[in-house]
Amino acid sequence: MEKYIVILLFISVSFISCNKEEDLGESGLLPINVEKSALDEYLEDTFSDPYNMIIDYKWAGNEVNINKTLLPVQLEKVAPFCDLLHKLWIEPYELHVSGEFVKKYIPKQVVLVGSHNLNSDGTNTYGIAEAGRKITLFSINHVDIKSKKVVLAEFSTLHHEFAHILHQTKNYDPSYKIITPDGYTSTWYDSSNKDARAKGFVTAYAMENPDEDFVEMIAHLIILTPSEWTDMLSEAGTDGAILIQLKEQKVAQYLSQKWNINIYELRDLVQQRLNEILE
Repeated sequence: MEKYIVILLFISVSFISCNKEEDLGESGLLPINVEKSALDEYLEDTFSDPYNMIIDYKWAGNEVNINKTLLPVQLEKVAPFCDLLHKLWIEPYELHVSGEFVKKYIPKQVVLVGSHNLNSDGTNTYGIAEAGRKITLFSINHVDIKSKKVVLAEFSTLHHEFAHILHQTKNYDPSYKIITPDGYTSTWYDSSNKDARAKGFVTAYAMENPDEDFVEMIAHLIILTPSEWTDMLSEAGTDGAILIQLKEQKVAQYLSQKWNINIYELRDLVQQRLNEILE
């Protein structure tokens, strides 16, 4: 009798299971309805659809250095920052060069991290470019979109990292590296920007190596107005200014010949949009 009851129980369970399988549809999987948020729809319409780019703002430990103490970006910071990202980075390149250029060379993943990325030497890493496919940006929670100084600091990093992608794709003239060969040092952080400029570098960070020097030149030619650039040259003194201007010529020539980019027209587009945003 006990065996008979068990057999009946098994038959009943099997019958119920078969009925449930019929509800799964042809795929055999239960449908999952995931509604997109307004933010996700904005990012999809503005970045994913036109450029095949993912803006990764949801925290994922495998996308950052697990040995660092880092925090996710605050949700309310994402859309305002991404609006700046589009207006001050993607759109100027798209208008000045072409939409095809942007689609081909823009990194396919931008990871947003909320906190600063502090290093053991006391420096702060604001961005990292990886293999031309990914840029990670830090300190997003600290960006005040109405502060020109703060916005320029963050977008200097973005133009810096994108310039790495450009020169890693098409290298610059090696003669650039011998303009200030004795100035490069692994302890660049011991120098101030003023000291660095007197030696022919736009920033102290540019003293780390020729590649960082090259992309710092590009970033600062874009984010500084003509008058701010002139002021920087004045701070550099006669000798420093001569070296920086020689590097400027090399950078402008490289961008023009290799990428059909007029650095000064690109700068004007970025500055125009920056003024509109800060009005």
